Amino acid sequence: MVAYNDVSTVNNLCAEQTQINSAIANLDGGGTVTMFTISPPPPDPESFVGMMSMPVSIMTVAPPQELLDQVRAALVLRSNEITTELQALGVTETPPASI
Repeated sequence: MVAYNDVSTVNNLCAEQTQINSAIANLDGGGTVTMFTISPPPPDPESFVGMMSMPVSIMTVAPPQELLDQVRAALVLRSNEITTELQALGVTETPPASI
């Protein structure tokens, strides 16, 4: 059983997994990656000097199949990690593992 103080974590994980599984379904249905964002690493408060970097968004026109395969593999990995996290929090009916 899920502890009361874990409810928001469970909700966040479930929402993330829903988005990830939708993205996997889109890729499996012939979808493509049209845009992605690369964020800078979090600043180190002890060595912070200068301006902070901003995320960079990249638009793609015809990404290679290799990129799509790698994105899908990363999404499947994260979906499966979320299932494991949910089980560790006591969620009894986790979504099936992604393939």
